[in-house]
Amino acid sequence: MKIHQLTTFLILFLGSQVCSADLAVDESIVIYEHPSQTKHDVTVYNTDELNNLFLEVTPFEVVKPGEQDQELKPLNLASTPDFLVSPNRAILAPNSPTVVRLLNLQNTGDRERVYRINLVPANPPAELQTEEEDAVQSLLQVVVAYQILVIIMPEEPVSVVESERQGNTAVFRNSGTANYLLSDGVQCKTDEPENCVALQSRRIYPGNTWSLDLPFDGPASYKVRTHEGSSELVL
Repeated sequence: MKIHQLTTFLILFLGSQVCSADLAVDESIVIYEHPSQTKHDVTVYNTDELNNLFLEVTPFEVVKPGEQDQELKPLNLASTPDFLVSPNRAILAPNSPTVVRLLNLQNTGDRERVYRINLVPANPPAELQTEEEDAVQSLLQVVVAYQILVIIMPEEPVSVVESERQGNTAVFRNSGTANYLLSDGVQCKTDEPENCVALQSRRIYPGNTWSLDLPFDGPASYKVRTHEGSSELVL
């Protein structure tokens, strides 16, 4: 199952109006600074003042994060899991919050682990539907759902920021054990310094190589964020 690099996504839904309640979360990126950290709570809100929100919570392990063949692997709960999310379903009353608990069950590691959690508004269980709600209605709705990124750092996190410029192509690599984030990228024309373009942000996971075509010949800069802090990179 391929995934998109988004923390929110839209669902087109054909059905009754029970999915019209509004979903919000207090954070979309969760970072465990050390694998010995066992739990983290994310607060989920139903901001609708009239309707209940029926929520489905589905966690996945990210296999080969940042690679072209990156995919989501459903967590295997039949064996001893490294990571759990509770609950997998919830009902939120109007204008009310609930807590989704993230449990890290593996307290050692020499490389970071990455998970994504889908929070999706859903239809109510069949036993809670009325005859009117159960009827099919010709109503196309856009439902906002969320995808939370979870990163569990290794025991000794090391982000190795490697970059090079090949003409108008910038190449970034990470041979470490923890990711780094490229953000606030910008490049300006040398002869028109007021003509600047924002560059794509990107999280570079261990083992990743990422190439970016630059619009101009002049220098480009990024803010680099690692577990140790932020710095500026100029290419």
